[in-house]
Amino acid sequence: MATTYNFTDGSIAGQPIPHDTQNKGFGIYTRRNVLDFTNQTLLDTALDVAQAIKADAGSICLGVLVRVITAETASGEVDIGVGAAGVEWGSAKNIASTGMRVPIIVAPYYFSAADTIDIYCDSTNGAVDIDGAKLEVIALFVDSSATIDAL
Repeated sequence: MATTYNFTDGSIAGQPIPHDTQNKGFGIYTRRNVLDFTNQTLLDTALDVAQAIKADAGSICLGVLVRVITAETASGEVDIGVGAAGVEWGSAKNIASTGMRVPIIVAPYYFSAADTIDIYCDSTNGAVDIDGAKLEVIALFVDSSATIDAL
């Protein structure tokens, strides 16, 4: 049975809460989080999920970047998406080499309700638990409720 682990709220020991620093002045902002899977393993056989980035209601995600800070030792692969909506943006993205940057260009995705961008284990090349990787996840958003005053 799948377990969902929230990497954004301080519930995982040793995992810092990401700063919610953003400038929504023109409606465009980024969110960033570093996920350290030595603090919480994702079990591939259990289809575990890591909630990586918070998404506000009314926001539109334009893209996601995953950077491998510490590689997964066993040729791990991950999927990136929005679990509640069943949306998958990236499938079988390799995280076995440090320094890799995995850009995920998405069709703009509108969050009608607050949700999260999630990381999942992928077993395309065999079952691999994610237990040693450290990933930086960055998402680019547009606040659809923002208005720009006329000059």
